[in-house]
Amino acid sequence: MTREDVLTHLNTLHGHHRRDQLVALRSLFFWAKRSGLVFRNPTSLIKGGQSEYAVLQPLLPTQVDRSVAACTTPHGQYWSRPSRPAHPAGGRSSRHRGE
Repeated sequence: MTREDVLTHLNTLHGHHRRDQLVALRSLFFWAKRSGLVFRNPTSLIKGGQSEYAVLQPLLPTQVDRSVAACTTPHGQYWSRPSRPAHPAGGRSSRHRGE
């Protein structure tokens, strides 16, 4: 398989499909080269292209209300509270270190 073969295939794809295929082919050829099955990776200099981001949509008032309600339940409060501060000694106590 040559670089041109890879490009011909990738040119039929767009967006995340193209990027996903390129990632898969890069991984395959990296493994094949490392294993000694091929001498050259035809995907090594092919750029993946720029990521396209979805357009953010505003939340509807009912969606905001449901989110606020979920955070006021006991389960929601548990998951939305900040994490505990770090141990003052910088980690676990000495009894966990096998001392």
